[in-house]
Amino acid sequence: MSDELKDQFAPLLQKLERNEIMLNLKRSENMSAGASKFGGEPDLPSDHKWPYYKEKPLSFLAQIDLAEASEYDTEGLLPKSGTLSFFYECDEQPWGYDPKHAGGARVYYFPEGTELVRTPVPDDMPEYLKLSEYSMIFSSRSGYPDLSELDEYAADIGTAVPVYSDDEEDELWDSYMEWTERDGAENTKLLGYAELVQNPMRDECEKVAVRSIYTGDNEYRKDLTDKDNENIEKNKLDWILLFQLGDDIAESIGTMFGDCGNIYFWIRKQDLAERRFDKVWCILQCG
Repeated sequence: MSDELKDQFAPLLQKLERNEIMLNLKRSENMSAGASKFGGEPDLPSDHKWPYYKEKPLSFLAQIDLAEASEYDTEGLLPKSGTLSFFYECDEQPWGYDPKHAGGARVYYFPEGTELVRTPVPDDMPEYLKLSEYSMIFSSRSGYPDLSELDEYAADIGTAVPVYSDDEEDELWDSYMEWTERDGAENTKLLGYAELVQNPMRDECEKVAVRSIYTGDNEYRKDLTDKDNENIEKNKLDWILLFQLGDDIAESIGTMFGDCGNIYFWIRKQDLAERRFDKVWCILQCG
């Protein structure tokens, strides 16, 4: 990217910059109840029922000690304490384009003071769906939108994307990835922007999770009125990324999402503020 074009993009990206809490793993033993980790056996209330989807037990992905995570949450979006636990049906792997995929992923919030106990996976859980346990390492970095949805996020704040020529487009993609550090291997995180494998997802979250609209094909929805589409465009802005589990960590703990894919847990801002983690919607994307 030429210095001139880079200078043109800098003010926009400064406005769009978000904090991302990056998650990585390390081997660890004898973790205390509620400690941040990937895989293994979760720490749950003794009366908590293990989640199922279509009679299949969900795999335990990760749990977050929010007191630890809050040190990296510079925007103050997450609860300051408690535990957040993520589950997903890793066998059938619902993609999230169908309202019927509800329940294929679950997120549970246990406030501070909740007594948690190490909980064995169900007896009917196949061995290949039991994920390996790793301790979790936190760090922070500045996050920016994928270039393909830069127009959309710029419009959110009433700003236009700098104009560039067709000749500059290929160079812009490569330079943008390098500049925003989106070409690295690390892509598992809390908050920030999604690392897209396919298309932007906020529109899909609003349609499927809120309006029960099937989005598994590209056919135009003739039953949606202009007012419906206007409301979808407005309300999709409420959706933010809560947790992204990327192929970097997924493979290490013993699973994969399609071919080099990620799964994304999305939540509306108002639901996050009200700690309504039962309202999370999960989408899978892969190459």
